[in-house]
Amino acid sequence: MIQILAQDNSCALPDNFTVSYFLAFTPDTASGNQNSPLVHFGFQDIATSISTMCMYNTSSVNVGPEGLTPRYACDNEMVEFIWDSEEVTLTVVEKACSNR
Repeated sequence: MIQILAQDNSCALPDNFTVSYFLAFTPDTASGNQNSPLVHFGFQDIATSISTMCMYNTSSVNVGPEGLTPRYACDNEMVEFIWDSEEVTLTVVEKACSNR
């Protein structure tokens, strides 16, 4: 995907970005913990001047394309994220292309 976007001159792929204040909580339901899962972090890309907070909880709605891995919104609509609780991985999607 990065190669395809890099060939499009209207895309400015971020050289650097920062994820800060990262917090992830996944309850151990086997031990009876009934608390809700939670992911919370800050995202900043100085090149695009985007700075936003992002959060996932049980009331979060999938804002991604139908049929793909669920994506969740950040406070700035230009940033979405994918949280994989099984693999414990975070993928941040920044809409940095002018034609997207």
